[in-house]
Amino acid sequence: MKSARAHFAQGEYGPELLRLMTEALDGAWLQAREMVRDAELGRLVLASAIIEQVDRGVRSPEALIESAKQALAAALRLSCGGAPRIADVAD
Repeated sequence: MKSARAHFAQGEYGPELLRLMTEALDGAWLQAREMVRDAELGRLVLASAIIEQVDRGVRSPEALIESAKQALAAALRLSCGGAPRIADVAD
């Protein structure tokens, strides 16, 4: 599988797809921002999850947001040993 950098460099993420990814990141961040202390790292985890799902063919904004929030919750559980479950994040 190509890296996100390769996709961007080759222009494989067109304007519509970039708009979808941006909207998904913004939506996930609005719902999950209270979960993290480091905003930059939190957004990086969300963005990475969104890119991974887009590369797998997911195009539903809701599915991208949900998978990004789940990835962030999993990362928090690993780093904090018991961070809130994603169900605890306000919608």
